[in-house]
Amino acid sequence: MAQLTSTLTHNASLGLQFVAKYLFPFGLVLLLVGLPLQAATLVMGSVKNSSAQAGVTVVLLEQNPEKAPAGPVARTQTDGQGRFEIFLESVDPKSQYQLGTRVGGELYSTAPFTLDPAQKVKEVDIELPEQGTQRLQGKFKISGRVVTPPGAEPRSFKVVLLETDLHQRSQNPLMMRETSKDGRFSFEFTSLTPGNALYLGTLYGRLSVGSDFIQLSASRPTAEVDLAIPQIAEAADQLKYLRNVIFIDQYPDSLQVTEVILVENPLAAVVDSFAHPLTKALPPEAYDFNAEQGEAMEFATNKGQVEVRMMAQPGKTELLFSYRLPGRNQEFAVGLFPGTQETELVHSGVGMDLAWVDQQNQVEVSRQGHEGQSFLSQKVRVAPNQTQARFEVSGLRMDQRRLYYPATFLLIFLLSGLFWYLKIKQPAAPPAAA
Repeated sequence: MAQLTSTLTHNASLGLQFVAKYLFPFGLVLLLVGLPLQAATLVMGSVKNSSAQAGVTVVLLEQNPEKAPAGPVARTQTDGQGRFEIFLESVDPKSQYQLGTRVGGELYSTAPFTLDPAQKVKEVDIELPEQGTQRLQGKFKISGRVVTPPGAEPRSFKVVLLETDLHQRSQNPLMMRETSKDGRFSFEFTSLTPGNALYLGTLYGRLSVGSDFIQLSASRPTAEVDLAIPQIAEAADQLKYLRNVIFIDQYPDSLQVTEVILVENPLAAVVDSFAHPLTKALPPEAYDFNAEQGEAMEFATNKGQVEVRMMAQPGKTELLFSYRLPGRNQEFAVGLFPGTQETELVHSGVGMDLAWVDQQNQVEVSRQGHEGQSFLSQKVRVAPNQTQARFEVSGLRMDQRRLYYPATFLLIFLLSGLFWYLKIKQPAAPPAAA
């Protein structure tokens, strides 16, 4: 149970990181949405059991793997009865939305929900625990089944129920059940903490499968939740490599290189590349390779190449690893995955000069800013059958006032859940040849 709960707790924490980052992100600009004359969708409800009924700030968050996170979609305040209204000119049916608020220094949020453009009014309440309430007593039940792909042999699964404290952003395993041969499971318990969310998870080989957050209350003591095991295919050749971003920063005696590769799985099935790993060449001078390892993603180096074994979910995901290069003026070559569409070179623009070498397509140069930092970007479309990208380091100089160490540099990106810098919408097609 320890391995299962550890894996599932990590997955459940992803949603909490989003809430913690974007619920009240001091330093980020909030998008204020007023009352349009003709709103397409009205999200309304009340903050229940709040001792401070009026003036409670409510924010609406949007989570969509195809959109870069941009803080709350909208915010408003409750009236004297604790009610709120949020008007939206447009909504995305593919997105998951969530309402959140802060009362008495504590964070509270709803379970994720969807918005249908055809539905003009959506009512969602934010339930807060009564003052002094520790545990809500009653008869609570969560049941469902683990649904396997067509053709899979019947088997039992171990399903874990975790309680998620949205205030402290922590998870606590409550109990584990083994399913019947047809995948049925049931959890029954007599108390829960008001405002906390529940989470179900199981493992299918290397793949972890979890539910959305489940919130029970006195008015909703039961829930039926299925865990769907996706189809798994060994089809690594179907993966698309949309962008290879190369972040370069200075060390006192070397260059720190962090590669972020945006991968798209266009299939409805999870792609398993453990039997046939994805490979691409590292610069011959690379050393001190590091990568985040996990149950469903493994990195290794072999004869100057990086090998990636992963369970790629449908949609887009990022690969991230880092290594060092000698801190001297010279040319370096970075390997590309087959069919990479675009590559981008990013650095601070201070202490050294970087430039692509022998690029067949036009280089798009821009400067990007985030949280007081400024980065120089050199983006270029990759030519067909191109297997590597070469860049040159020149004018290398050590400015003691400006050395970005990797921990600081990576936190700028990692704390955002998805990288703010990567625009993960489908890249625009290259212009047609004249």
